[in-house]
Amino acid sequence: MLGQSRAIEVEAPPLPALPPPLPLSRIVGQGRAVGLLEDAIASKKLHHAWIFEGPEGVGKCTTAFAFASLLLDPTTECGLSGGVVCDESSPAQRLLRAGTHPDLQLITRELSAYHPDAVVRKKKQTNIPIDVVRHFVIAMGGLAPSAPTSMQSLARKVFIIDEADYMETASQNAILKYLEEPPPQVVLVLVCSSPHLLLPTIRSRCQRVGFTTLSRGQLDHWLSDAQERGEVPELSPQHREFLLGFADGAPGLLLRAVQGGVHHWYDTLAKPLGDAAQGIHTAELGGMMNGFIDTWAKAQVEQNDRISKQNANSVAAGWLFRLLSWHARQRLQRQATELATLGPDAPEPRALRDIDALQAAQAELEANCNMQMVMEKLSAELAGG
Repeated sequence: MLGQSRAIEVEAPPLPALPPPLPLSRIVGQGRAVGLLEDAIASKKLHHAWIFEGPEGVGKCTTAFAFASLLLDPTTECGLSGGVVCDESSPAQRLLRAGTHPDLQLITRELSAYHPDAVVRKKKQTNIPIDVVRHFVIAMGGLAPSAPTSMQSLARKVFIIDEADYMETASQNAILKYLEEPPPQVVLVLVCSSPHLLLPTIRSRCQRVGFTTLSRGQLDHWLSDAQERGEVPELSPQHREFLLGFADGAPGLLLRAVQGGVHHWYDTLAKPLGDAAQGIHTAELGGMMNGFIDTWAKAQVEQNDRISKQNANSVAAGWLFRLLSWHARQRLQRQATELATLGPDAPEPRALRDIDALQAAQAELEANCNMQMVMEKLSAELAGG
């Protein structure tokens, strides 16, 4: 009818392929966590809900995929040398390596862009909304397994919620009800760095597995192996040393820092940041920082148009603040011995004031203040007295 508006539904895009899982034996530096998971599989008395918690980038989600690959494969069994293994040529493993196993689902903030509701697809991806949880977890969890098997696997479906601490309150309440009456043989893994942000009632219903940072030696060994596999390009000695320190025992952070070019950011920012520590303001510093964020975010959106620009800006800004915080901590460590000799009359280290300025700038960005203005203000405060 003329004059009457009509909503036009656009079909949701197909879900992206998932990353191929590693064997549990290739998880570096998390022997205790891997041992707990192998014991659970070997006992065949599997809890239906898990929380993988620990610092960002230490292998929690990678381990969740390795765990899921064993749960979904009917050939999984205890190996002769201890540990748990499966037939690498099994149909389940072929699907998992292709990233197309229909009974493994990864839930992320970006998944709203693949929701069948066009309104949900337009959300800014700053959290995991209840619409995503309802459609991709609760509704799908009640369905029969999609992959036919001739034998019984430990789980018929596995859901991994990455950055589960980003679930909004309504999403967490929906997950809580799901945990109270879980479908049979459905396993839910919540991956998070801040488990205190999850409802206490969720935490109490999950088996919790802790992850830790790697030692410097373990991280160095991981980096060498990653370079041999072609996952990380060759690095100059200076960049290698910077990245090993910057990652602080987290291989995932190191890998993403290389992919995002954070070591090249530091090449540019090291001198103006050093000048700022001496009270010398570089007029271009604010523009440099804003430019890094904007360029990184635009590249992410160009690679995947399902990522919102606001979310990409937030992630890029997080990397910049991580770099600036690392730089301040390095200065603070160097000053610690000197200040200790001065006793109670020692002045407050400038690095501590810089950290306060970084926290204030982060709060301003979260309040949707203009990025360029926040960076200009921050650059002036870093050089302030």
